[in-house]
Amino acid sequence: EWKNFYPINSDKKKHLRKKLYFREDSVIILYAGAINKRKGIIDLLEAIKHLTIQQNCTFVFCGPILEEINFLTILNSINQSMNNIDVIYRGKVNNIDQYMKASDIFILPSYSEGLPNVLLEAGATGLPLIATDIGGSRDIVKNGVNGYLVPINSPKELSKKISKLVNDQKLRERMGSESIKIIESNFSIEFIAQKYMELYNNI
Repeated sequence: EWKNFYPINSDKKKHLRKKLYFREDSVIILYAGAINKRKGIIDLLEAIKHLTIQQNCTFVFCGPILEEINFLTILNSINQSMNNIDVIYRGKVNNIDQYMKASDIFILPSYSEGLPNVLLEAGATGLPLIATDIGGSRDIVKNGVNGYLVPINSPKELSKKISKLVNDQKLRERMGSESIKIIESNFSIEFIAQKYMELYNNI
């Protein structure tokens, strides 16, 4: 269940950002998962280069590097060439709930997924979600409601949606609240248990 995943108020968020060494004045966009091609990492790095934003923003990547895709080289070149964008790699972390609470947007640009747990966790934390339009993600992200779905392998489209959320705090807050509602009504233990009971009673 999502007991560690819930939204926190802005004071707690500030405190948590200090603890995680995040910039306080930045919009934080989190990715959590393996660093490899199938997870859409190359598309995401490409998307970051095309951003049109008025705001400082920080992309935080958490997860093990499973494939040689020049990830760190590209990350360093983005940090050197872009003024208001930071990209941070934190490796594999064991407190992803804290990273989610400190963030503003969660992104999962995978090419294939089952029912991605990280999206459920990020949604329960009250984050707007950007994901690729694939099976499992489509069940969690309602396009335009609690985030955006983009076609796989579309860095420019990804870039547009990220820019939209980075530039609009009200939109982020509204979509984040919708994420919580969607997770609570469709994916809670109670809800899933109730579905099983209905199934059982219909047999």
